[in-house]
Amino acid sequence: MSEAPLARGTPRASNQDMDGHAEQTERAHAELDSLQRRAYGPDADIAGDTTAQTRLAELEAAHRRHETWDAAVVGRAPATGSVIARDPTGGSLSDAALARPLPSARWWRRRRGLVVFVGGMVVLGLVTSHIVLISQLYAEESTPTPTGFATPDMPDFPSGQGRGPYIPAPDFVLASTAGGVDAAEPNDLHGTLDALGVSRDDLTRYEDFDGPLGRLNIWSGESRFGMTCLFVAVPVQGIRNGFSADACSLSGLDTIVDAHKRGDSLVRFVLRDDRVNVYVYQGAADPNAS
Repeated sequence: MSEAPLARGTPRASNQDMDGHAEQTERAHAELDSLQRRAYGPDADIAGDTTAQTRLAELEAAHRRHETWDAAVVGRAPATGSVIARDPTGGSLSDAALARPLPSARWWRRRRGLVVFVGGMVVLGLVTSHIVLISQLYAEESTPTPTGFATPDMPDFPSGQGRGPYIPAPDFVLASTAGGVDAAEPNDLHGTLDALGVSRDDLTRYEDFDGPLGRLNIWSGESRFGMTCLFVAVPVQGIRNGFSADACSLSGLDTIVDAHKRGDSLVRFVLRDDRVNVYVYQGAADPNAS
């Protein structure tokens, strides 16, 4: 089919001109892609480059004008040739080249600050919830008195730490004594008093107890480590010999000492205020059952 003649006065576009236009269009698109990556990409750095920002605005405006012009031409009549748009730098952008979709930054890259802020708030909420939960768990549990952590300043206190007020009525009550033979110091062959930080001069002596285990001597004393100690000793044998027993508790709590021998009764001594309450459990009776 023969080519339709051009109207009079209409210059024919040569192949060389069309190739030049296509090359300029490709360069313009390449420049636009590069500037958009600098503006919207993950490594955006165009904020401080005024010249680059101006150039980006010009190229994007040219692209929008091309889209408007393209729509107007399509609305009037089918295009029989290439529509050429001019960009502000003197180059031209062909409709085929400008029809390519512009790369746009993903929403999370364009709103990086918002994403970081929301993520930070979520993490802060999780951490706060964790702290509150741990605090509640600790509040619901009682704090035991630490034992078995002896240091030069804090010795290893014996078992029998304070257990709070002792409710059952005692079988015997031993009052403190003053002066005389009953106030003699206990026999301390193992240096227990010094190890627990209890001064011999500050010991309090109580009435002797005659029970299933025979006669027992009882003393109490304040430790320089903030503990109240109770000592139950067999006469002459002294502290930590024979059926003797001792224990310490934090000041203000009852100090409890259990003395017994295999297959025999258990005798529990509880230091409260200025007296010692005594509970006798015959045979294999469980003292914690009452």
